Amino acid sequence: MRTTDGGESWQPQHKEWGSVLYGLTLIGQGDLLACGQKGTLLRSADAGNKWTSTESATERNLSSIALSGKEGVAVGSYGTIVSTVDSGRTWTSQLPDKEKSLSSISFADPEHGLAAGWDGLLFWTSDGGITWTNSKTLPGRNIWSGCLVNPGKAVVLGKGGVVFLTADTGATWEQVATGRDYSPSRMKFLDENLGVAVGYSAILVTEDGGKTWTRCSIPKNLGDCYLRGIAYADRGRWIAVGYLGVILASEDGGHSWISRESPTKKTLNGAAWSDTRTVTIVGDGGLIYQSVDGGNWVERKSGTTNRLYAVDFATSTTGFVAGEFGTILRTDDGGHTWKPENRHTLNHLYDLTCSGGRVLAVGWNSTILHRQVENLKGGDE
Repeated sequence: MRTTDGGESWQPQHKEWGSVLYGLTLIGQGDLLACGQKGTLLRSADAGNKWTSTESATERNLSSIALSGKEGVAVGSYGTIVSTVDSGRTWTSQLPDKEKSLSSISFADPEHGLAAGWDGLLFWTSDGGITWTNSKTLPGRNIWSGCLVNPGKAVVLGKGGVVFLTADTGATWEQVATGRDYSPSRMKFLDENLGVAVGYSAILVTEDGGKTWTRCSIPKNLGDCYLRGIAYADRGRWIAVGYLGVILASEDGGHSWISRESPTKKTLNGAAWSDTRTVTIVGDGGLIYQSVDGGNWVERKSGTTNRLYAVDFATSTTGFVAGEFGTILRTDDGGHTWKPENRHTLNHLYDLTCSGGRVLAVGWNSTILHRQVENLKGGDE
């Protein structure tokens, strides 16, 4: 529809492209861009009288479009993002590996990191996350969590409770069974040997770098509880969070666990210590809580209702949270207040880590975000 009198009357335009349109933006005096069904991208140079179709980089529905100068993006279903640098004349996809998500990211030191995800997706970096190499060495294996425990040695946790070990940066792998399918979701290693994994009504611990795993004692009254997040303060103290606001704590290196009072019944997805006393947990509905004793919790305002998946701290005062639709939040006062960072994607971000003065996040459609952390508060990492 087109109007020339401020919206008092409208005239239908000739629908010659045969697709439903969902988004429209004005890019100049009389220049328009539109997007829609099945990757449709249209351009008009005469205020909408005539439209021409431009070649799209996707066949998925595009729901919104925006332009600044000559650069623009259109976004749509399944996290699709296409971009232009010539005012919409040509478009390219921003996604390196469609429909494959990265579920975890881990660094052994400031330079060496591993991002892992669905269908055996494994990306390695040796320059702090600036460049990544894709090693397709575990095809068909959905990886829920991966830990790089030294520059060449990694432990990855997959569907069915299967663990894979490598000591040569993914050139070869050794498969290890954990005993049964715990539907594992997250894993953390304190050093090359001590690691804890959480999943469906179970917590597992290894003290030999993932070669053998022992099921830990957890409260029997939890029922069917899916644990989604794990973090440690030091070698002895660990915390796990999950569905229905479940919070568990360990004081003996992850071998035995007790229930802690929870401030919510919503799902909690991630946890991190900012110092040896203060722990931060995040979850559905934009929830952020903090505690200095693991039992009394204070709610912090996130400014969003998006699901928050992960939290990590670069220093005792500067930290970050990642979540749905590219949400990234930052704090510079130890987690008391949070502010949104500029959004660089609409893809969900499932994990986040701070390493060597950098923050990195991974998520849907192989998204990897990387930036140097400016104005770090609270000293170096």
